[in-house]
Amino acid sequence: MKSPLYLLIFVVVAFGFGISDSKPKKVVRYGNNFMAAVLKERLYRLSFNEKIPTTERNLLQQFYRLNGFKPVWLNQNLTNNAIADSLIQIIKHANYFGLQSKDYDLDYLIQLKEDLETPNSNVNQDQTAILFEILLSKTYMHFGKHLNYGKVENTEGLTHLQRKKYNLDMPNYFANAVIKDSVFAYLYNLQPKQKAYIKLQKMVQQFVKNASLSDKEIIVPDFRKDSVNVIIKAKLALVNHLYLSDITSEQEYIEALKLFQKNHGLTPDGIVGKNTASALSVSPLTYYQNAAISLERWRWKENWQSSYIHV
Repeated sequence: MKSPLYLLIFVVVAFGFGISDSKPKKVVRYGNNFMAAVLKERLYRLSFNEKIPTTERNLLQQFYRLNGFKPVWLNQNLTNNAIADSLIQIIKHANYFGLQSKDYDLDYLIQLKEDLETPNSNVNQDQTAILFEILLSKTYMHFGKHLNYGKVENTEGLTHLQRKKYNLDMPNYFANAVIKDSVFAYLYNLQPKQKAYIKLQKMVQQFVKNASLSDKEIIVPDFRKDSVNVIIKAKLALVNHLYLSDITSEQEYIEALKLFQKNHGLTPDGIVGKNTASALSVSPLTYYQNAAISLERWRWKENWQSSYIHV
């Protein structure tokens, strides 16, 4: 007769090898508590990093304290999540808002993202992930401030209107955006509320999508002054503005010219008069820069009340 101990061992072994979970388990590299601890420690070390301005260090530390030191831009396996990808796309197209991608560490963020997506033995994945997380939060708050307040701090001599004050508690605002799961709705909502600004921003976005942003200028004469060269120059200018391809028919040229005139607030008559010639002679980049300056100036102003009249 076999001993009870032998039977017990047999049952345990048989149970252990005979039962298996048919569903593959989701691999989680680190839990939230561990990631929070790492973030907290890394943010503490930021206090001793002279390369990051004190103001930005303080904002980051305040935000993560409010957010319980939970990551915003990382999955639990320390890879970039979907909202991280979306923010990078927004920064890539900062010119939709009259801003410049180079002001927001875009190239460095893309490099860190690539390092996370393609593991390399020469790269410390954990440190890269936490750095990516912190820099994206820094970018979000930096970009948000520029959408709301503009880039120019001192506007004395640039406008006769009083410069609005920047009183936004960005760490708290950002933390609320995360809680509400509305990170980008909150970001876009930082922009001025004036209808003129909203319309201009949409026009700039459409212009950037369709224009070349070339700095090339093609001087187009008024047909009254040079009826021989006006069509040749006008065609070249329309190509420069991406209203025409290099080879077009006469009818396509007239239609493109009328569309250009309409989009620039001119009478769409298909004739290169003085105003049309002047508009064609401006480079696409200059048009964009002028619009970007206008967006910046709108951000210097307080949002007007419905009863406010500006004269």
